Amino acid sequence: MDISQAEGRQFVEAFLDSEPNCLSFAFRETLTRHTDGNPLFTVELLRGLQERGDLVQDEAGRWVEGPELDWERLPARVEAVIAERIGRLPSRCRDILAIASVKGEVFRAEMVARVRGVDEKEVIHCLSGPLSQQYHLVCAEGIEPLCPGGQRLSQYRFRHYLFRKYLYTSLDEVERAHLHEAVGDVLEAFYKQDCAESKAMAVLAPQLAHHFELAGLTAKAVGYLLQSGQRAVQLGANAEAIAHSNHGLALLKTLPETSAEKRRIERDQQELALLLALCVPLLATTCFGSPEQRQVCDRAYALCQQLGTVPPQLVMALYMRERPGYGFS
Repeated sequence: MDISQAEGRQFVEAFLDSEPNCLSFAFRETLTRHTDGNPLFTVELLRGLQERGDLVQDEAGRWVEGPELDWERLPARVEAVIAERIGRLPSRCRDILAIASVKGEVFRAEMVARVRGVDEKEVIHCLSGPLSQQYHLVCAEGIEPLCPGGQRLSQYRFRHYLFRKYLYTSLDEVERAHLHEAVGDVLEAFYKQDCAESKAMAVLAPQLAHHFELAGLTAKAVGYLLQSGQRAVQLGANAEAIAHSNHGLALLKTLPETSAEKRRIERDQQELALLLALCVPLLATTCFGSPEQRQVCDRAYALCQQLGTVPPQLVMALYMRERPGYGFS
């Protein structure tokens, strides 16, 4: 294969199938996303997976996926290539990319500028100039409005997933936490300023929950996970609703116990809201009277008694709890 003429998904598929394998479509998709089909990255990442035992050969000599694939570790040669390229960057450009890496593979110049505290034109000039044309680390994807009638934002993407990954992992835990908080605050401010409709904030809620969780602002993250679960219920996305609500409940358990009455009540109210948000999707996805339903409804009922409140959603929990055959006398 002439690798100078092959790149992208075509190269990934051809290289994988140059040896017998039973690698799944999901594996191929993930490998393509991580390497963007770059021949060097593809070859080295596969070699690293094989050397670590993440890919193994079955009895017939075919390559298959191991029980737990670790996509997070970069092979030494790939890391060296990326480090050399990023090491040539002026400090201001590297700082811009570090902030962008916290946002994700796709990011907006105006939001990066707000986090860094510089003029938007300076960031756009850096992204569309040297970072795109000279160093080939990002590419412009166009301009789109934040919300209908709202501010227009300039969207960019890392050319390779591994560029973003290298930059993000090079940040220490303190830097990451502070940047996640700053990115979350900027996103929150942008949408509250330009998007009057609550629907827009609900769409953004999973991103905000992600950033505030990694910033260590657990209570704030739980609030946005609740919004995410409620919106998923409205859209009929039951599995997603259950995942968001369960994630929120798991985060609540990590909060330290407090003797302050007000904080305890707020925490109980958050837990109750998450439990009630679970009722509808659980009814839709599990057998009536399942252990999951019982556990959720019992806890919701107990919290309502503690709080002395009867929200409208409790009708569903009581219906599930008291219906004949549920298992209660």
